[in-house]
Amino acid sequence: MFRIKNVLGFERCEDLSPHGHIGIKKVGRNADNNPIERPEIIGVNILDYLALYRKFTYTQQESYSLDNISAVELGEKKLDYSEHDGLMSLYKNDYQKFIEYNIRDVELVDKLDEKMGLLDLVYAIAYDGRVNFSDTLTSVRMWDMLIHNHLHAKGVAIDPFIKKPKERQVEGAYVKDPQTGMHKWVVSFDLNSLYPHLIMQYNIGPDTYMGHIPNHLCQYLNVNSIIKGAYDTPQVKKYMKDHNVTICGSGAMYTRDFKGFMPELMSKMYNDRVVYKDKMLKVKQEAEETGDDRSADIAKLDNMQMAKKIQLNSAYGALGNEFFRWFDIKYAESITLSGQLSIRWMEKHINEYLNKILKRKTWTTLLLSTQTQCISLLTNSWIKYSKEETFSGVILSTGLISRLERVLNRLLIRLLKNLLDQSMLTNRRW
Repeated sequence: MFRIKNVLGFERCEDLSPHGHIGIKKVGRNADNNPIERPEIIGVNILDYLALYRKFTYTQQESYSLDNISAVELGEKKLDYSEHDGLMSLYKNDYQKFIEYNIRDVELVDKLDEKMGLLDLVYAIAYDGRVNFSDTLTSVRMWDMLIHNHLHAKGVAIDPFIKKPKERQVEGAYVKDPQTGMHKWVVSFDLNSLYPHLIMQYNIGPDTYMGHIPNHLCQYLNVNSIIKGAYDTPQVKKYMKDHNVTICGSGAMYTRDFKGFMPELMSKMYNDRVVYKDKMLKVKQEAEETGDDRSADIAKLDNMQMAKKIQLNSAYGALGNEFFRWFDIKYAESITLSGQLSIRWMEKHINEYLNKILKRKTWTTLLLSTQTQCISLLTNSWIKYSKEETFSGVILSTGLISRLERVLNRLLIRLLKNLLDQSMLTNRRW
């Protein structure tokens, strides 16, 4: 674009846009704190495949250079030009190889997308959320449109955006310091879709917020005091029943009289994802049985279930962003502190349960680590106690796994018994 501007003038640059307009977009600040501006072709979305890879693959790579990513994903490398001092030297001294080098880069990106289908995933998210392709890389714009369309369909008008100052950082997830070293007989359980389920279960949202629990009921409220029974007093239980509210780990209260728009959207997306995933697995099974090529159908269903998963998981990111229309720290901390409460409640009570079963004279921690929505247990003491061994020495007894899973789910039911929609469960992770 800069070459077109320098040679033919800025007017010719505008021919690149179907609307005949070039905008200027601020993309950050340089070392001198001056804004960095980038021309934007209105009506044309430019997607950087590196950004898509980092956003949608959920993997950590040693390097995100095209050379490394293509080696990891494809087993292929970029064209080597180490005999030259750099690209400029290659351009001046071996122009044919310079052209081949650029062609090779394009071929690698094309092969990456053929394997990973990230562009199809972006299309699925964009059309489902009714946003531009570039907006799929941000949670704020996507969720603003999802909520807008949802409320618009119900005949609800939305207030204009007013930026709210972020006075402090949102208190985040709980991460327990792990027991370091090599361990045997480790089993890990995962709370499925933790943050989306917390939004559904506590009915969290701007339209359902009912204030903070009165101080005379819980004067010194935090996650520790709730675990010790701050919400189990007759006064708090009576208040929750009389006012028909849920109370989060932060002390924020939300009505149970109706389902808010955020829980409605979460519930619909979660159910849609389950439907698409089940259909995908069914088509896979049919393809294996018949030998038919159903790869196109499988890819389409997989993209849709992944689109729903990405939308679900990005909701909290939007709620915690000060540039989101519905941002408020109290909503964000209702989610994070309720997440802390769930995982720490399980941590405490599963430890007590295992120590009781194993008849320990002195209480010891049997947790290897706890983080955000995952709890890892050391079960070697149980193995010795119950004499349950496996032939491979790798996979734990199914009976033990099932028993621990049932106990963890019972603990969750005890904690979340007064909520609007108790559907969160634990699943074995590894």
